[in-house]
Amino acid sequence: MHKFHNARRGVSMIEATIATLLIGMVITSTIGLIGPVMHSTEIAEKQIIARGLMNELVSEIVAQPFEDLELLEDVDTLNGKLDLNTFEELWDIGVDAGERSAIRADFDDVDDYDGWMTIPPSTKEGDTLVSLVLWGRQVTVEHVLISDLLTTSATRTGAKIIRIQVLHKGLVYADETFIRTESWDASRSGI
Repeated sequence: MHKFHNARRGVSMIEATIATLLIGMVITSTIGLIGPVMHSTEIAEKQIIARGLMNELVSEIVAQPFEDLELLEDVDTLNGKLDLNTFEELWDIGVDAGERSAIRADFDDVDDYDGWMTIPPSTKEGDTLVSLVLWGRQVTVEHVLISDLLTTSATRTGAKIIRIQVLHKGLVYADETFIRTESWDASRSGI
């Protein structure tokens, strides 16, 4: 007597199709998860670079005096007689006569940074940070009222608001604003 075994050997076409679909769905969902993770990693990396560029420039500006000390010395040596041009230049925002606006190494007070921008970033001495070619930094400085630090003034008030932005491909990745006052300089120097 012969017994017929109807035992199946191998995989049917339907089983192979279902297995392929399941594997495809797993791969697709995994790729869908990897994309956002990669994007958030890229954003975090850019924020770290931006914060480093910001911290370097904030430290540099904070170390500068509130006003140009050379101009202050000129006013002091006039023996009570004020040269109007020197006096006005002392209160103006921006680089002073004889200073180069593109060379940070020439900046000798906080308002010299007003309007300064560089793409790509550079060191204070002017060396370009080549690896950061798509990055930039810009600074604005304005007089503000001491009674309301958010209100700008066209005239000298004894307080300046300094805003620094760090950009990558034109998008702002770091934006910081801080206030400097002449009384802070006086407290640092012990006057």
